[in-house]
Amino acid sequence: MLIRLLRVNDIFNTPRRFVQALYVGNKNIKKNLRLLTPILDFEHRLSNPKDVEDNLRRRGLSEQFDVNDLFSQWEMYSSIKSKKEEIENLQKEASQRLKEAKYGETLKKREDARRKYALELETLAEDLSNCTGALDEVEEKFVKKFLSLPNETNCLTPQEVQIVSSFGTICNEKREHHLAYEDSIEYYSNTAYFLKGDAAKFDNSFSNYCINYFRKHNFIDFSNPDFAKTILVEGAGLPLEKFYEVPHELDVHHTNWMHLVGNSSMLSFLGYAIKLRVWGKYIPLQWISAGRTYSRTNQDTFSLYNVSQSSTVQIFQAGSEEQMLHKFKETLAMITQLFQKLDVHFRILYTPAKELNLAESLSAKIEMFSPHSKKYIEVGNLNYYSDYISKRLLFSYVKDRETNEIGFAHIVSGTVCNLTRILAIILETNNGIVPSHLLDEFV
Repeated sequence: MLIRLLRVNDIFNTPRRFVQALYVGNKNIKKNLRLLTPILDFEHRLSNPKDVEDNLRRRGLSEQFDVNDLFSQWEMYSSIKSKKEEIENLQKEASQRLKEAKYGETLKKREDARRKYALELETLAEDLSNCTGALDEVEEKFVKKFLSLPNETNCLTPQEVQIVSSFGTICNEKREHHLAYEDSIEYYSNTAYFLKGDAAKFDNSFSNYCINYFRKHNFIDFSNPDFAKTILVEGAGLPLEKFYEVPHELDVHHTNWMHLVGNSSMLSFLGYAIKLRVWGKYIPLQWISAGRTYSRTNQDTFSLYNVSQSSTVQIFQAGSEEQMLHKFKETLAMITQLFQKLDVHFRILYTPAKELNLAESLSAKIEMFSPHSKKYIEVGNLNYYSDYISKRLLFSYVKDRETNEIGFAHIVSGTVCNLTRILAIILETNNGIVPSHLLDEFV
């Protein structure tokens, strides 16, 4: 219903954006609020051009991303920044000599020294101003390009689809489309549909079952907001065009818009994590939320596989690199056990590098087979983001309390299950019926 209200007000159109919300440079600081300055780990990410090229090649982005241009901008940026630091050091030295000039042997020598160093400081101030202006110009282009650099792919990420496990057998018999079962689904469009009868019961009961299942594994359930700011979308490396945008009523320039994402979205969790620092003894963090997710979809395709609003269960885990690599495998095993309860064929596969989004380092997909469409449909996923997002949003933890050494949290997050899509496949597989043993299992 919220989607329908937005459509009535016709506020889906995304305005043209000139400035990022994630990073606002000095040049634009007077026009736009800078909420944070992300950690831009240039030295680490750009230390080896070959690694950058290999990563882009694996992701299929070599032709879209000009590596030579990035490194030429990096060299120019580094050169100007070094020059600026040199001028600042000369200013400090000249200021110190100006202070010492008052101790000269004669009045004339003192006055001559003051004029000399005052003139030197004036010249250095002008040089610094010019250098700062040049740095701002280069920085604006370079940082924007650097922020579009994808995360480093994990060693487990394959080049082609790699099936990790499979459960049950495929239903090869021809089945009706799930929208044919009007006793279960009242469908108007991909933004307006209603579940009825046992379909609605399954949607609610399986969602509650998932929450309780993960609680037993030390997850804490969260009540998240339905909206997320642009800075979170850009921090997660996701395209703004994927989400519904809710602009301000006033006709003013904004960089940090509000987006409708749903309370069961990783972006909703990031609202809690941005600029958060926790003590090391409290990690790993393990959160879960059940509810809705919203995203733009193809308006011409009519099915529950393509709706703007879906019922989902989302998890969010954060901790050290070692913890999260272990949790990724552990959580994937938990999801496998959860899906086996549905008694419907599914498979789990590792996503190839060319299909990862900007922030993902490793991704696993859970797929079920649609007997009507005769193809696999993604019904869940689990993603490892390393510290890519945390450095952009300043999400850290204290490694050593005595030295106050910090580390940036590695993140594992994903849609454990898309209940809307799972329901569609269950209806197709069972001729429009939700088997009674499933309802009995999860109530």
